[in-house]
Amino acid sequence: PPPPTPAPPPPPPPGPDGGWSGTVILGGEAASGTVIMGMGGMPYLLYEGRKVEIGHFPFTVGKENTDFTINKNVISRSHIRILCREDDYFVVDENSKNHTWLNGRRITPYTETLLKDGDTLRLANEILTFHI
Repeated sequence: PPPPTPAPPPPPPPGPDGGWSGTVILGGEAASGTVIMGMGGMPYLLYEGRKVEIGHFPFTVGKENTDFTINKNVISRSHIRILCREDDYFVVDENSKNHTWLNGRRITPYTETLLKDGDTLRLANEILTFHI
């Protein structure tokens, strides 16, 4: 008979933010390699069911000449900037005419405000969700 299969190692401890971090080895016919999973990833915005990847910083959202354009009259030309410093993300309202809210609270123009996974941004009446 074949030797007994060793028990899998215990899962790694949660990361500093409570999220899981580690490596998953896929087995079986459908698997073709190793998938690396971790706390950090490519941040993105979810807008009207679309995933908008944030591939560089600062990342701008507005009506004209921005990284992501929302062509609606309520959106300012340059409405917000998203910044990254070390492992933290921040949103900055660019003194937009119709303001920016983070999780229902209006943010002060030109002030860096911390973003976390799942935060809701409202630019005037347009809703975006920030994800990591």
